[in-house]
Amino acid sequence: MSLANAPPNPYPSIVCFGDSQTQYAYSKQGFVGQLANAYQRRADVVNRGFSGYTTRDAVHLLKYVFSPTAGVGQPILAATVWLGCNDSINPGEKQYVSEKDYSLNLIQIIKTIQASSPYQPPFIIVLGPTPVIELPGAAHKNDRKLLYTDLAQQVVEQANEHTDASPAEGGKAVPRVDFLDTYALFHSAAKQHQGGMEALLDEDGLHIKPDGYEVLFQAIIERFKNQPGLKPEEMPMVFKDWKELSADENKVGEELKPRGPGVRQ
Repeated sequence: MSLANAPPNPYPSIVCFGDSQTQYAYSKQGFVGQLANAYQRRADVVNRGFSGYTTRDAVHLLKYVFSPTAGVGQPILAATVWLGCNDSINPGEKQYVSEKDYSLNLIQIIKTIQASSPYQPPFIIVLGPTPVIELPGAAHKNDRKLLYTDLAQQVVEQANEHTDASPAEGGKAVPRVDFLDTYALFHSAAKQHQGGMEALLDEDGLHIKPDGYEVLFQAIIERFKNQPGLKPEEMPMVFKDWKELSADENKVGEELKPRGPGVRQ
C-alpha cells in the first residue's frame, strides 16, 4: 500500500506556544501533558514552548508554528500564548524586553494567530507571568512580573475591542481572547496550599512544580470547556471506538473514516 497520496492529518490541534514554562509542561504532570490526555483521540495537543525565549524571539517563530504549511493539524481549535516570564527580567539583562515592545509583540502574536487559519480562527488564552520566589542576586522580581501581567491584560482588552464575534453572513466569527492572570492565580493557590508558594514553584524560584501545573491545567481546561466545540467529552473521537467497529473485515475500511472538525472534504 502506497502512502504517497495519503489524505491530510484529520486531527484538529490545540497549540501551546510560549517559553520554558510551556516547554517543560509536556510531562504528564504539566498542563500540556494533561491537555493531551484530556483531548486524546479528539485533537492533537502541540507543544511549541521554547526555553529562554521572549516575545522578541517568538514573533519570528509564528510562521513556523501557526501557518497552514507548518505541519500542525488544521483547524487549530485553540492556542495558549504564555510569554513574558523572560521579557520581564530586570533591565540590562539579555532577555529583557521593554514594556512597549512587549505589548507590541504580544499584539502582533495575537493578530497573526487569529489571521493565520484558513478555517475558524482559534480561541486564544494569553497567560501573564507567574510570581517568583525572589532569591538573592536573582534578576527576576515580582514587581516586574506584576507590571508585565498588567501589560498582557491591557493587550487582551485591546484585542477584544476589535474582535467581531458576530460577523456578517459569510464571514468568520473571531472568538474573544481570554486572559489568565497566573500571578493572581498562584497567589490564591499558595494561600490554600500547605506548602505555600514553595509547593508551586521550583527551587530556582521561577519554574513550576507539578502542583503549580495542576493549578494551571484546571484554570485552562475550565476556559476551554466554556467554548463551543472545545468540551473534550462532547467532541467525537476522530476514529471510532473499537466497540463501534464491525468484525467484518470488508466493512472496517469504510467504517474507519475520520470524523470531526479536522476532516476536510
